[in-house]
Amino acid sequence: MLREQNPTQLAEAAVTRTLQEKERDEVELLAIRQEEIRRRQEKVKKFTGARHSRFGGTYVLKDMKSVSDNDLIYHKPLNKLDSLDFDHDKVKQKRPKNRLPMHGENTERRSAFSVRLFLKEFCVEFLNGAYNTLMYHVKDGLVRARAQANDESYYMWGLKFFMEFNRNYKFQVKLVSETMSVQTFHFIQTQLEKCYDMLTTDKKKLLLWSRRLHLALRAYQELLMTLMAMDKCDNPTVRESSKVIKSNIFYVVEYRELILVLMLNFDEIKFSKLYLKDLIETAHVFLKLLEQFCSKRSIVVQRRKAVRKKKTKTPEEIVPEELWDEVGPQLSAVLQSEAEIPNIVPFDAASDKHIDEQKVDAMVRIQSYLREQQYEEIIHFMLFTREVWPENDFFGSPNMPAEEEFLAMKDIFLANIASIGQLYDYRFSRQESS
Repeated sequence: MLREQNPTQLAEAAVTRTLQEKERDEVELLAIRQEEIRRRQEKVKKFTGARHSRFGGTYVLKDMKSVSDNDLIYHKPLNKLDSLDFDHDKVKQKRPKNRLPMHGENTERRSAFSVRLFLKEFCVEFLNGAYNTLMYHVKDGLVRARAQANDESYYMWGLKFFMEFNRNYKFQVKLVSETMSVQTFHFIQTQLEKCYDMLTTDKKKLLLWSRRLHLALRAYQELLMTLMAMDKCDNPTVRESSKVIKSNIFYVVEYRELILVLMLNFDEIKFSKLYLKDLIETAHVFLKLLEQFCSKRSIVVQRRKAVRKKKTKTPEEIVPEELWDEVGPQLSAVLQSEAEIPNIVPFDAASDKHIDEQKVDAMVRIQSYLREQQYEEIIHFMLFTREVWPENDFFGSPNMPAEEEFLAMKDIFLANIASIGQLYDYRFSRQESS
């Protein structure tokens, strides 16, 4: 009922026709009448059999050379001089059907005056009573995937038609408040990106996706036009709402670059001239809104923050209790098993060090083995340290059970001997290198 109607013409239809409308209708009717007369005359001339004489005279065209250096001689009547063409005998290069430019179809038509009045009344009642509720439920069904495939086209067509009608009739934002939000801009943008992606992947339905992309673009254009109408509204609340929406749109990079990306990727094979016309108009409206938005405020340049790498914790910063949660269960399993134990001597009788200093070094080595998860070496090393330093059960008693040995190793692991351990690691590495 409304698909082929122009919402602007419906909004401007009134009970009493103005003088301009009457003059415009008369001019259109006269042009249609003259076109019908011209076609009838051409049809009559075609079948009357009148033969024009070819001896109408011979003419010379100045400043146009023939094959020789002389002026071109023209043997046809002068009324056909404008159709002079040297390419009619040439073979035209054929282009494949899939490489031909796409032709757009403008399906709008103008109905009778009484029909336009009826449709106008219907649109007014629909906006006042059902538009916001209907568009809410339709979008909810689209987002939750409860609708049929590609039903977004009906949503975008309804958005464009009724918002344009509301803008040209008696502009009231409350009648289209459901579709005038940042979420609607985001939804239309995702549809534009989806349709463009499908153009490159689903080439068999190229025409279909091109029309859907054009429909989404016209819906996006109408959203921008409504924003411009909100800026001209007398209500300060409406103007403030427009500023909030524009601040979100112009701040996000994806919204700012959407029109530019569509213009850079235009292809006459994939898109029609009507699409290009709407795209240029949309870019003009977008730039005009951006200019007005930035004229009264400072432009914020968005900078990328330098990503700071997290510092890895040094051995001094690592909490020993956290490491023991990982080491403890593995050490307990090795103590209960009967694994083959390597032979490691904790005491060097030929060393110049005092025996007490070697005791501290032995404790450092036990702690190092625990942190390096060398559990078999720890068990054998502890057995030999008990034999070398049996006094005061410094490393435990010789016949201590596995539970007490586990607790003794835990005490050594949690002991604060990091500085001595670093000194030992340095000396031990020098001995190995030598």
